[in-house]
Amino acid sequence: MKARAAIALTALGAVGWKMTVEGALTLDTGLGRRTRPLGCPATAVAAPRATVFDVLCAPYAERQFRTMNC
Repeated sequence: MKARAAIALTALGAVGWKMTVEGALTLDTGLGRRTRPLGCPATAVAAPRATVFDVLCAPYAERQFRTMNC
């Protein structure tokens, strides 16, 4: 009876190892990960909205799409 259990355990271990190596079985240990809450990060900006908009749009203001270039 112990021999059958050992053989079954060995076979199960071999199948599990093969599936892990091939990527069919994923083992999530939770190591090396960090979690962050969903949503946009909030940043306080002490400038008027128009100034912030102008600063963000400046690099793209003079560029045109290729299809718009005639």
